[in-house]
Amino acid sequence: MVVLKDTIYCYSKTENYVFNKILKELSDKSIAKIYRYEDAKGKYCSSDLTAPGTGKSETWKGYNPNDRGRCWGVSKDLIYEFAGENAKNLTTIEKLELLEKKGYIMWTKNGTPRLKRYLDVTKGVQLGDLWLDIVNVQAHSLERVGYPTQKPEALIERIIDASSNEGDIVMDPFVGGEQR
Repeated sequence: MVVLKDTIYCYSKTENYVFNKILKELSDKSIAKIYRYEDAKGKYCSSDLTAPGTGKSETWKGYNPNDRGRCWGVSKDLIYEFAGENAKNLTTIEKLELLEKKGYIMWTKNGTPRLKRYLDVTKGVQLGDLWLDIVNVQAHSLERVGYPTQKPEALIERIIDASSNEGDIVMDPFVGGEQR
């Protein structure tokens, strides 16, 4: 099978650029496979509370990630959600304690702490650099105008979504500026 791939490079005149993550909604099949656990807060999956590499990770409740060549990797977003600006002042152990107090830590049979990620706050799966869900403009496509390298409108919309924010002025070289 031969796969053709267009690569789109992005450039910016300044360091003040926008690049939004593009998220795709999870399918029912993916939800059933990934979000296997459920508690009073809803369906969740478990994810690693550690990160690659070793550092000065302390032992917490008998577990030290350094023993496995890793270090603590606590989710900053979740900590800020619970502690606000005070999150900056918390030690790693205090962050772990806060997550456990809020019910966001589960323990495996082996005694490994894992983070609960709930389905209801999941916005989707981040797309990589290969977008297979957008169909090329075909000969019978209603949007076809006969331009030999025409791209689908869905692709153009996705590029605009990734590289601008709602309310930005988007420049069309043929029409002029238009508010998004």
